[in-house]
Amino acid sequence: MKGQLLFAVTDQFYIIPLQIISEEDIPDAGIKIKTVIVGDSIRHQEVHYEHYFQEMWMDDGVISSSSVFFLESSAKAYACGKINGAIDIKEHELQRLQQRLFDLNN
Repeated sequence: MKGQLLFAVTDQFYIIPLQIISEEDIPDAGIKIKTVIVGDSIRHQEVHYEHYFQEMWMDDGVISSSSVFFLESSAKAYACGKINGAIDIKEHELQRLQQRLFDLNN
């Protein structure tokens, strides 16, 4: 696993490329992996990396975080799905506000 690339998606839908730099097999717990950011990053990515992606657990080839992927295409698909969901929520909220405004004016 050491050297393996991973792709983490933040809550603001940034994709952070990571590389596994170490792994430690902990009996009855799984494999603890440590990562580093690959390439340049912005502060938002660095903060999320430090809090959520610097160390993670893996068990039976599955990473403990549901927003970390082995393939960049999977990370992009996940981020796009989350963005579309956020857009749907905002559009519904906008419709609700427009209806409320209409009701107030009539």
